[in-house]
Amino acid sequence: MPWIACTGCDQILMRAHAQEPWGDLSYLARHYVIVSSGRATALRVFPADSADGALAALLDDCRQSPSTTSSMKSAP
Repeated sequence: MPWIACTGCDQILMRAHAQEPWGDLSYLARHYVIVSSGRATALRVFPADSADGALAALLDDCRQSPSTTSSMKSAP
């Protein structure tokens, strides 16, 4: 599930949830994933208790990209 998008590098931090037996997604994230702008490639995966580390990695990745100004927004 898309969560936070970086407007500087277009990468997206997503939350991955388990599907409950009744069909809904679980409330808690199972893990966090940074994906490429097209969402086709998982660039990094983080455990469920690493939301802060995943966000920090997204920001660091963007800062290391040449000629980008990072800004975060809620992902669609």
